[in-house]
Amino acid sequence: MQLPGRRINYGENLYTPWFSRGGDSMLLRIETLKTVFSSGMALSVKVETKNEDEPVGVPTYLTLASSGTALDLATSAGDFAIGLYLSNKAGTEGTKQQLRLVFAWTAGTAPSNSDYADIRVLAPVFFDAAKVN
Repeated sequence: MQLPGRRINYGENLYTPWFSRGGDSMLLRIETLKTVFSSGMALSVKVETKNEDEPVGVPTYLTLASSGTALDLATSAGDFAIGLYLSNKAGTEGTKQQLRLVFAWTAGTAPSNSDYADIRVLAPVFFDAAKVN
C-alpha cells in the first residue's frame, strides 16, 4: 500500500483502504511534499489493525516503538516522518491480518479551511521479529 501523492485538506480525515500485512512488524515512511498550516496545526497518522473476519468497530491501533499510537507528520516540505511498529515490544498491540492508515488533523490556535498538506506514503517495509534460541 502506498500513496504516490495526496492532498489532505483541513477537516478531512483520510482512511486508506485495508491492506494485508507482510510481517509482524512494520516500518512506515511518509514524506511531506508541501504544507500550508496555520498556527499550531498538525497532521498525524495512526495504523489501525484488524483480522479479516472482524467487523470494523472500535479501532485497534498499533503502538509506535518510541511510544504512543500517533505519528506526527513533518511540517517542512521534503521531510519524512518515520514510524517503527514492533510486535515484540512489551505492552504493544500486535499486527493483525489487515491494516489501514488513518490521517487526522489536530487543530491549532487559529485553524483555517485553507490549511492542507500534500503527502506521499512509501510502501511499508514489513519484517518478522528475530528469535534467538
